[in-house]
Amino acid sequence: MPGMDGFEVCRKLKAEEGVRDIPVVFLTALRTDRESRILALEIGAEAFLSKPPNEQELVAQIRTMVRLKAATRLRRLDRDELAALVAERTRELEHELTERKIAGEALVLSENMLRESQRVAGLGSYTLDVATGRWSWKQIPPKNPGPVCVGSSQHLHVYRQDIPKTRDENRRQEGRYRGRTQDPGCRLSRSP
Repeated sequence: MPGMDGFEVCRKLKAEEGVRDIPVVFLTALRTDRESRILALEIGAEAFLSKPPNEQELVAQIRTMVRLKAATRLRRLDRDELAALVAERTRELEHELTERKIAGEALVLSENMLRESQRVAGLGSYTLDVATGRWSWKQIPPKNPGPVCVGSSQHLHVYRQDIPKTRDENRRQEGRYRGRTQDPGCRLSRSP
């Protein structure tokens, strides 16, 4: 071949991704020595035959190359299938990671809301007037919180009658409840 020999053609074919798997057979009358055969096989040729080719040897080489090509094709299909499975699993893991991140952020937000609720609960409490259905806010003084009843239902009945109707009444009557309870069966505890 002018300008390029068979060895150079084989090197270029085996360097190209698209044609790398095409079997190459050297068929020559000129270079049949051992070194030429070894060089051909080392650069990627699948077979090296001398001219004139023996018909049985040529058929056997072609069958071998067909099997080799089929095995190479199966290997490439397995590799592509494995790459697709890895890509799918990676997407699943990324999705799961995103969901866990969102759940973690929601958990942090929930914990912050709980802490804030606990902090606000230490400032005071809402009380429901069962008779009127109105809620009222009672602020607990930060330095000297009054006792809190955690006891009987009789206390609720007595206490309900004494709930102030407005914020001003609440402030005026606040001193009246500090340090004492309406129900003798009520256990006293300090607010946090």
